[in-house]
Amino acid sequence: MKKTISILLVVSVMLSLTYCGVSDSSKVGDDFYQMLKTKDYDKLGALLSDEALAANPKEDWINLFKKLDNAYGTFKSYSRQSFHTGVNGGVHRTELMYEVIYDTDTLYHQMKFIEVGDSYKLSFFRSVSDKSKFDKKK
Repeated sequence: MKKTISILLVVSVMLSLTYCGVSDSSKVGDDFYQMLKTKDYDKLGALLSDEALAANPKEDWINLFKKLDNAYGTFKSYSRQSFHTGVNGGVHRTELMYEVIYDTDTLYHQMKFIEVGDSYKLSFFRSVSDKSKFDKKK
């Protein structure tokens, strides 16, 4: 009986930590889409992790987000489709997938977040028009 309670307690704590990570990174995702909607690109740049900035300068990221708006028209809405979460080297990471509606098309965004202090920062972003491309390796 004690063993069963111990196992349930461990599972409960693990689920709680998973939910917190998804909830926190999802809030950053919500902030991202609010900034995208208002075209506040400089604030979008503040959501980038050091990992993202090591891969590409802030200006390149901002230009990418501007190009999405220019190519697909006005951003209308978004909805989270799925998530994955895990810990690597003691660092919490979350991957969220979104369906994003623009004037002219529907896109699918893959966003990866890394825990930094008490929050999450965007470490990876990919946008595709064919959802099945998420099933393939990058």
